[in-house]
Amino acid sequence: MTHALVKPQSTTEGTKDGREWMLHPDKPKRASSKRLVCDFLREEREGAQMGLADRYLTAPYMPPNVGGGRAGLVSFFSTFAHPKPIARRVKAPLIATVADGDHAIATFVKPAAVAIP
Repeated sequence: MTHALVKPQSTTEGTKDGREWMLHPDKPKRASSKRLVCDFLREEREGAQMGLADRYLTAPYMPPNVGGGRAGLVSFFSTFAHPKPIARRVKAPLIATVADGDHAIATFVKPAAVAIP
């Protein structure tokens, strides 16, 4: 049996180099999925462009804690999210993008002082 002492990471920082390297994996399908999730973050989450929701979410999408599928999600966020210019890159401090087939996620640092509604 092998044992290793692992120290917890004290802080997590996102990358500061533009993160383009995360979007160019060796597989084209993965690259496409990663690009899609980063575009969603830029346009929907950071840019609050709720009119673009049909580009990223299917009509039967069922968001947690919001009823009414995609339309319910758009209606909910449109009440307090005001559209902003879409940035060229994701502003959130990304740590990684992970893709497997049609599924992709982005992991980023959430500053402690920011509350998510």
